[in-house]
Amino acid sequence: MNTPNTQMVGIDTLDAAELAEICEYVADWIKQAPVTVIESLVRFGASAHAPDILLDDLGRFADLLVRLVPVGSTADTPRRAHVVDEESQASQGSREGRSR
Repeated sequence: MNTPNTQMVGIDTLDAAELAEICEYVADWIKQAPVTVIESLVRFGASAHAPDILLDDLGRFADLLVRLVPVGSTADTPRRAHVVDEESQASQGSREGRSR
């Protein structure tokens, strides 16, 4: 997913937690949805696998978002979570070394 042109963004910790909960909520709802909802997803996604693909994506997004939330974080101490790939960390380290 990280390509040379990918820009990383920061997200508030509480927002990440809330988005993860929304993903989990929607996934749980789809799993328990009536057959008519599943049939609608199949028509909308133009594939018999559309509901499964959606559930996989929701689970993946929820997992990624949960990783941004520090254990024990509370609403009283919001922090910014930044996702930085290894290349960015390495290039930042080399810049700091050159500036000394």
